[in-house]
Amino acid sequence: MPAPVATQIPKLNTAVDFGSLAISLTERDTLILSRVNGISSLADLSKGLRISIAELTEIIARLAAHDLIRFDDAAFVDQLLARKRPAKKAAPPAERAAKASVPQEADEPVVDARTSRVLRQGDWTVDTVARVVAQFYAEHATGVLSIRYDPNHSKNLFFENGRLIQVTSRPFDPGQCLGRVLQRIGKLRQQDVVESLVRRKQTDNLQGRILVEMNVISPKELEDVLARQAELKLRDIFTLWQEGVWDFRAVESFGPELARVDLDLPRLLYSLIWKYYDFDTREDETGRGMRAKVIGADHRAVFAIEDISDNPHVSKAWHEVMDKDTPFQRLEVIARMKSDTLDRFVRTLSLLGLAVILDRPRAGDASGRIKLLRDRLTQALQSNHFDILGIHWNATTRDIQRAYEKAGEEREKALRGAETSEERDLIERFFERQEKAFDELQHRKRRYEYRVKTFGESFVLTHIELHRQKAESLLFTKEDYLKAAVEFENAIEIDPDNADFYAEYGLARFLASYPSKSDGVRQARRSLSRSLNMAPETEMPHLCAGIVALKIKDPKAAAICFQRVQAINAANALAGYYLHEIETGKPSEDDLDRATKTFLTERDRRLRRGA
Repeated sequence: MPAPVATQIPKLNTAVDFGSLAISLTERDTLILSRVNGISSLADLSKGLRISIAELTEIIARLAAHDLIRFDDAAFVDQLLARKRPAKKAAPPAERAAKASVPQEADEPVVDARTSRVLRQGDWTVDTVARVVAQFYAEHATGVLSIRYDPNHSKNLFFENGRLIQVTSRPFDPGQCLGRVLQRIGKLRQQDVVESLVRRKQTDNLQGRILVEMNVISPKELEDVLARQAELKLRDIFTLWQEGVWDFRAVESFGPELARVDLDLPRLLYSLIWKYYDFDTREDETGRGMRAKVIGADHRAVFAIEDISDNPHVSKAWHEVMDKDTPFQRLEVIARMKSDTLDRFVRTLSLLGLAVILDRPRAGDASGRIKLLRDRLTQALQSNHFDILGIHWNATTRDIQRAYEKAGEEREKALRGAETSEERDLIERFFERQEKAFDELQHRKRRYEYRVKTFGESFVLTHIELHRQKAESLLFTKEDYLKAAVEFENAIEIDPDNADFYAEYGLARFLASYPSKSDGVRQARRSLSRSLNMAPETEMPHLCAGIVALKIKDPKAAAICFQRVQAINAANALAGYYLHEIETGKPSEDDLDRATKTFLTERDRRLRRGA
């Protein structure tokens, strides 16, 4: 026995293709569909829309009969369907023609079998599909490239003069339609979807253009979401499918029934590989021992680096190394990417056909290796110590030690493979440069002086200030103590004589570790003690020590610290707040926020003027 009609809760069938409905939606239908959310009962809808339960039930019955609306109560659904079953009659010729003219997600390529022909076909794997797609882009072909996983699953790519203008999936996935994509990224409401599809049936215009006309999205947002939609349609190839067959069917031209989208194919392929290719588990020629490989340009490449990236630094770095085959380690130094990111980048370019990964330079003999060693040595003579070791200019003692040990291992390996005395001499000379760099950088004080000498005092001071501002914001405002500790470590690395940084680093470590992590607490206390010994007449070490004393519930010790702060700087708002809290026993979050803001503002002002 179904529950009372008024208590039933309708839900929208989100899997339905609103672009190919068997019925025409009225304005009232659209209004009701836009309010159905799986929460409101029929009684709530009746009251909100000012429609009687009886009239609402009639409309709901018609929508449910076409599976646009669903209910959890099966008995109630049977009751509705018995009440309103759609008549099975053919649509008028005019309606059929109008429906046929609306661009749809096609199950098969929209081509005329009389004028098309299969030109080429073959097998594909996930490693080669990008090259197959690029082949028809390079040939300025017009036709349909069908990539099949099995007889029931395929992706059809429509090319017009080499441009990718549409992608369809078989079987059709409602989750990949334009409206669903826009809803998932928060650009579209359900009522906008319904209204746009009603207008689409009335005007035969494309849904994307209608949404732009409705001012729901901008033309640029439409362009971005169409690229995202194409990416969704193709991602199965890189995530679920492993191999299959493909064929290309050439045509003279496509008719107006095909909705054209101008897709940026190189960026689309790059995005698909970067996001979805499983580099960690798939074995290919680029996946074994990348550190020992040599990278070079593929002279048959269809795309250029500028086709996939607007970043001038990526383009510049790539061109610097692509005029010759380059060891991966040198590419790391020039590109300044993290190792895992660079590894992924090179392998992505390899799959796109821009790069080749080699065991040795293509010269393949001692003369080729000698040329590379000479180039590397020449580069080292013109580089700073950080670049010679392949590390960031802000590297720590630990980073420098690891880089030197790695350089020693590479030297031994290179010497074992050397075939001539000249080759061995060049290897030793390059390692001598690395030794000199290590000797200069391994001591923190000399490292600081070298940074100032190499990069300039203003460069170093600017970065010290940037680290300080970011770290103090994380510590005092955002209360992200672990990140604050990292930033203070970076600041100490650049400016090892700054007592404030040791104090703030100690406070950040203490707040991140107390009470459970005893090692962190001990390290924090050592850093605080060091700051007090370095600069007993400055306010920050005493302020940080006072906050630590408050945290361990020692108000007397805390008060002594804060009084010391005020003796040094009577205007320190944070010390004033904490003393007031200790005296009254009444903490206030609002007052603390104001005091913190005043403290940081005044501190920035004083440091900028050199006080």
